[in-house]
Amino acid sequence: MGAHWTEDVSRLQPVLVVTPYRADANLITELLRGFASTIVTLWGQTPETAMAMAAARSPRLIFVDQAAPPGEGLVFVRKLRRSDLPCREAPVIMITSQPTLKAMRDAQNAGAHEFLVRPFSAQHLAKRLQVVIAPRPWIETASYVGPDRRRFNSAALLGPDRRRGAGRHARSEKASSAA
Repeated sequence: MGAHWTEDVSRLQPVLVVTPYRADANLITELLRGFASTIVTLWGQTPETAMAMAAARSPRLIFVDQAAPPGEGLVFVRKLRRSDLPCREAPVIMITSQPTLKAMRDAQNAGAHEFLVRPFSAQHLAKRLQVVIAPRPWIETASYVGPDRRRFNSAALLGPDRRRGAGRHARSEKASSAA
C-alpha cells in the first residue's frame, strides 16, 4: 500500500456503480471524491448495461446494489466473475439495506469482496475501501469464482499439515513446555 491508503483509491478507477437509483450512484461518487481528487464513475442502471460498461471500460472497483432489481445484483457478480473480462477480479462491494446473514453469505458466495450496509457514511465506505485495496488470493473452483472468502489466515497453519491442525498442536506443545 502507498504512503497513505487514499493514494491507492485513485488507482481504482474507473469505478462502476450498478444500481437503478441515480441518487445512490451520485452519493458514492461524492463520497469517493473525499478520498481521491478526481473520480471517474460509470452508472450501470441494469446488470445488462453494467456488463456492457464493464466490457467497454474495464472498471477497477465495482459497487453493486444487491436488492434492486431483486437478485440481479448477485447474478451480475457471478456472471462477471465467470467472464473473461479483464475486470473480472476487480473488487466488488455489495450494497444492501437488509444486512441479514443470508444476504451477506449470498454476496460472499457470488464473489463480492465486501458488504456495505445502507445508510452508510464516508467512514463506513473508507473501511470497506481499506479492505479491498489489500489484495486477496483469487480462487476458482467449479462452484465458486472470486476472492478468498477467508478474512484472516494464520501463518502458523501453512504447509501440507494445515488441515490436520498441526499448527494448533505445535502451539500447544510450546505452551506446555514453557510452563
